[in-house]
Amino acid sequence: MPDLAFVPISSELPQNWKTLHTGANHLLAVDESSGSQPHGFLCQPPFVIAVLSQSAAPDDILRAIGHHRIHFIEHIGVTAGIIWNTQTDEFCIFRDPFGFIPWMGMPQNSGFTTSPNLQSQKCRGLALNRAWLDRFLEFRDTTSRDDLFHGTSRIRPGEMLFLTRSTPESFLDGIAAGIPHNSTTPAHPEYRDIWSRRSYTQFRASRDELTESLRKHIISAASRIPCSSPCFTLSGGLDSSGVLAGWMQNRTGIFDAVSLISRQHPSCDESRELDILEKNFSIRLHRIVMDDAWPLSEPDLYRVSGAYGPLCSPGIESSLAAYRAIEAELGPRTIITGFGGNYIVKVRTEALWRSLIHHADFRGMHAELQAMTRPQLLYLLKRIIGNLADGKIRRFMRQFRNQQRTGIHPDSPRTWLDPCFTAQFPPERTDPVFFCTHTQERAWIPLTWDWEFSVRAMDLLARQTKHRFYDPLFDLELYDFCAQIPPQLFLYAGDYRTIYREALAPILPDEIIHHPKCQSFDDLMHEGMAKRARPEILRAIESFTIPDILERNHLKQAFDRYCRDAAGDGPDYPLIHLWRSLSLCLWDTPKEQPRVCQ
Repeated sequence: MPDLAFVPISSELPQNWKTLHTGANHLLAVDESSGSQPHGFLCQPPFVIAVLSQSAAPDDILRAIGHHRIHFIEHIGVTAGIIWNTQTDEFCIFRDPFGFIPWMGMPQNSGFTTSPNLQSQKCRGLALNRAWLDRFLEFRDTTSRDDLFHGTSRIRPGEMLFLTRSTPESFLDGIAAGIPHNSTTPAHPEYRDIWSRRSYTQFRASRDELTESLRKHIISAASRIPCSSPCFTLSGGLDSSGVLAGWMQNRTGIFDAVSLISRQHPSCDESRELDILEKNFSIRLHRIVMDDAWPLSEPDLYRVSGAYGPLCSPGIESSLAAYRAIEAELGPRTIITGFGGNYIVKVRTEALWRSLIHHADFRGMHAELQAMTRPQLLYLLKRIIGNLADGKIRRFMRQFRNQQRTGIHPDSPRTWLDPCFTAQFPPERTDPVFFCTHTQERAWIPLTWDWEFSVRAMDLLARQTKHRFYDPLFDLELYDFCAQIPPQLFLYAGDYRTIYREALAPILPDEIIHHPKCQSFDDLMHEGMAKRARPEILRAIESFTIPDILERNHLKQAFDRYCRDAAGDGPDYPLIHLWRSLSLCLWDTPKEQPRVCQ
């Protein structure tokens, strides 16, 4: 999707940019270089609505505004855009509830630039935000709005940004009724969002009723995929298979699906399950064998990471491989994933843990436990027993004793971060939005900056190969429904997805329903990091230029330890913690274009 910006009329437009509309002081322009133009729509002057959309046209936005006013954002689909009053230079910038279209903002001269991704060339000259880097390197889940560069900020999923002196309600009422405003220059931005006012209470219904309703919600979410001919990514597991089955309930025809496999690594080979899906559903299955090639050390990875910032997760590598293969074999498509399954089954389940962990003293934890119902207490007890059985608590206690002796968790990135750097940013108190009670909580996942950064990376990867991506398991109605299912229904006999499996049982083969979640590309990542990419990573560490952040020798030692473990029975060292510091070094390494600003 192209960049879209408001710039002063006196400015000279860059090459490949086209004017959509001009007003008193600003013009609305769009970058056509990506080959995909957004909808531009002039509605009842002086209002202009410009939309980047996978599903909704400007007429749909008008309809949502007219019926729902300030809550219209819940009904816009996979859409982000801007409403502009050309007479008063007032703006309403909005974004879809789960943030499938990344949306950033940055002041530009006397105007305000927004973009799905503020690319590095737009940020040249801006200083790096070291507080953001600290959060990135140490995995801090906060709701901070700032971003990698000073002067850039996020518009969160499900949020509206108003640059206006009038109230948001009157601004939207004016659009629906075609009434001009009398306000003057824009004031400070005002934000409104759907997540901050969202709360949930547990359903009081039978298990059978909830199971039946959950299945209907999954099918309904799949039916709302904003594309007539999508390409599904299949792993052979429950999430992606459930999305495919839900889509096929109301469709006829043959649809494309892509799966990554590696016969050298059992954790990456679910060929048997894929055979079952191919037999039961009308799909053309394209199997991409990753035995001999892996894109970790190829230039594409570095072009992606250099586009805006370091990659937040090594798992994005598998997406890059899939996107490139789909482009070569099928051309640009809307790619459907099942990534959201882990979240919809945990939206209430993890709430109990977070509620307890929030209490620093035994008295508060005891009061929390007393307020829980018997099924919820049994649920927690089963989780604790399960953790004891697989050794998680033993490992945790061993790490805790080491931490008591050294003062630093052995897996913490602080072991290779500059002490002066970490001293500037002591651990922050997590925003209360992440915590909950056993009866009610806010939906916290879309608010985390970590989720934001993951979505932006996925968008960058998709746009590089002219694709779009969409995840029906983040359908707002499905998410709201799952947030109200009693958490103990998700756990039975050690399986934390019980009701989820039962809901999909009538529409999926038994072999898929009872198939444990096992696919992981960790083995491929370990091999790629420890063998193929090791020389390049060591060079990136050595040439790291951002001062006073990393201690290179300590980071090299940690990476050497990881490589030694990967050559044996498999690394115990958490790749995800090491990855972020290494990806920062890779991002900082000079590429074909000059390095982004310091």
